[in-house]
Amino acid sequence: MYDTLTVRMSTTAGGDCLVCVRGELDFGTRSQFLAGMALLLAEYRPHRVHLDLTGLTFCDCAGLRAIQAVGLLGEARHRVRITAASQCVDLLMRLCHIEHLWGHRPA
Repeated sequence: MYDTLTVRMSTTAGGDCLVCVRGELDFGTRSQFLAGMALLLAEYRPHRVHLDLTGLTFCDCAGLRAIQAVGLLGEARHRVRITAASQCVDLLMRLCHIEHLWGHRPA
């Protein structure tokens, strides 16, 4: 299986970043995701980061751990929020008994 992941970022006038993640977030793509997020946080130092995970078509436990790790990078702990997530992320959160993650509660 070929792993693909696309991470796109846009900024707002208020200093926030919207990060749209599409494709598969798993063991094979987690390093790419974390490296991109670390660069974003270090280089742009956004006031808040809004993660849009609705474009994820697959997410395994390694991907979920990577999402958790994003909020622990540097001083990002209080700045990262999941604004929306796909069904696969919601399902995995429920299966792992995670009631909320960076402001998101699974549907």
